[in-house]
Amino acid sequence: MWDAEKVLTVSAAWVQAIGSITALIVAFKIAAQQSKRDDRRRDQEQRDRKITLYDMVSEARDLAQLAAVPHDRPSGEAFAASYDVVHAEAIITLLTARINSGLVDVKDITPAIKVLAEFSQLNELVKAYLPRMHAGQFSFDMRDQLFTRLDRIGPAVDGLKPTDR
Repeated sequence: MWDAEKVLTVSAAWVQAIGSITALIVAFKIAAQQSKRDDRRRDQEQRDRKITLYDMVSEARDLAQLAAVPHDRPSGEAFAASYDVVHAEAIITLLTARINSGLVDVKDITPAIKVLAEFSQLNELVKAYLPRMHAGQFSFDMRDQLFTRLDRIGPAVDGLKPTDR
């Protein structure tokens, strides 16, 4: 027959076993929730980094477009007044820092470097022509070179466009 002490011992063992199993299940659920939350946070950070990179290269493209397409500017002087070399240098510096930071996805490195290289060359070209442009001369040779750079920047920028934009 069962005595009271034996029943209490067996009952305590069962309660302890059920408690241990419950604790394990709860621990696994908490770990799974934290893992999902961490994955979502990492995905959001990756999207934010991609958007920031896209914004930078888009700004470079827009400034390059301003350089290559002097819409209603009859002279190089007006163009020279509208192209901001300091702004271009800031974009180049920020883009270089972003690429070197290690925060850019591997698949985005090549188009980002292409934009950086072409935009840097475009900016150097503009700086070289600035004295002539201030004198009111807008060289067709320069314009062709600017269009060439712009044509190379556009597809690289499009390759970096986030899916949600």
